Order: sequence, then C-alpha cells, then structure tokens
Amino acid sequence: MDRVRGSLPALAVAAAVSACSYSSSDSAVLPWLKRTDATSAFGSLGGSRKTVYSTRVLLFFWHELDAWAITVLDADTVLVRGDHGEALLRRGELTPTPACPALPQGSVQLPPSAAGVAFDCVTLAGHGESGRVNAVRFRRLRTDGTASLDVAVAAAGAGQVLLHPTAQFYDRKAQPYFISIAARAAPDSRAPDPDCALVVVENAGTRLLHPPAPLGTANDCSRKDVWEGVAGTALLTTNEIERELAASPSGPRRR
Repeated sequence: MDRVRGSLPALAVAAAVSACSYSSSDSAVLPWLKRTDATSAFGSLGGSRKTVYSTRVLLFFWHELDAWAITVLDADTVLVRGDHGEALLRRGELTPTPACPALPQGSVQLPPSAAGVAFDCVTLAGHGESGRVNAVRFRRLRTDGTASLDVAVAAAGAGQVLLHPTAQFYDRKAQPYFISIAARAAPDSRAPDPDCALVVVENAGTRLLHPPAPLGTANDCSRKDVWEGVAGTALLTTNEIERELAASPSGPRRR
C-alpha cells in the first residue's frame, strides 16, 4: 500500500507533463527576416500563443525584434510596429530607426498599394481654441527616408478642427482625405449641423470638398458612403487598407 501511495505523486506529475505541449514553426518573411509562431497548451487550462520576429545576423544567427507586426515595404525594408511605435528596419541592421524622424507625435499610415508609395507620416502642427487639432503636416516618405510629398493640411476655416488628426480615407490613387468639422460639433457624434468638409491632398496641395446638402449629425461626417459621391471616387478606410495589405501577395504587405 505504501508503495502505491508513493507512486501517486509521480503519476500525477507524469499526467501533468503529458497534458502540456509546445510547438513552434518558422516562416520566412524575407530572406533576412523570419517569423516564429509558438503555441503552448496546458491541458484543460488552455494555452497561449506568441509570435516573434527575428532578423538575420551574419549568416547563421538571428536577432529577436521588439515587434508585434511587420509590414514589408520592399525587398530590403520593413516597417516594424512595436510598443514604442513604428520604425524602419533595413537589411543588415539590428536596430530599427523611427519611421517619422525628428517629428514628435508622428503617426504612420499605410496607403493602398500604388507605384512609388511607401508610407505616410502625419504630425500635429496646430490646435484650435478647443484644444483639438486643426492642422497637421502630411509627408509621404520613401523607404530611404526622403519625402515625395510634404503638405500642410488645415481645417476648412475659423471655428473648424480636424475630426481625426490622421487621414480618414484614401482613394485608389493613394490620395488621403481628412475631415474638417465645426469645433462645437467635434466632441459629440450626435451634434446637429456639423458643417463638415473633406480636405483632400492632391498635386502637392489641398482641396476642399463640400457635401451638396448639410449633413444631419457629426456622426454622418465619418461615413464613407456620404463622401464617395462628393469625391466622385471609391474610398477606403484605413482598416480596409490594412486588410488588403495583409492579403496582398505582392507589394507592401503585413506579416
């Protein structure tokens, strides 16, 4: 009986070990960059998943990156998204560099795939009396860090602010569209008579587009279907662009 009792803890440990499992698989993002997906399971207690990105060091060694997502821009450059924001990593580098250099409070946006487009950097440039953003600096950057476009984007006029400090929509030509709204209406999506307009970046400048009739509430200012007729073209939200990039077999793609 004592022998049986003594074997019970060992059997319990063996059962617990057998209920645990771990697996991992590597996939090549680029010849010099890989993704490792690891899964751990703990029986009926569930498990966990972890994704790690690593860049090649010399020939055989790999360096782990602080990244929760990677977007391939070209064969030698990726956009690293981590806890400290967006940064560029080029082939042969160990440490990514900020994607929006020397621009505090910058946000990176990815336009739809188009010739010569890498990524967009939007930086706060001005605030209205309400404290909301009424002007930004919009730059389209190539993978080497040079700008193909550098434009000041401002709200439609006095008493107006930008509904979002980043582009709300893009068209298939990769032109960004910002929304200008009356400052009094910006804090409340139900606010009536929001006096909205589209600010489109084109030809190294901006152009205002107004709806043919006043919009009912501030919430209407964010609706894509409202603005497609005004712009005369199909528009994409940033979420739709992200999904397209994730599924793209070529060009910029998220991995």
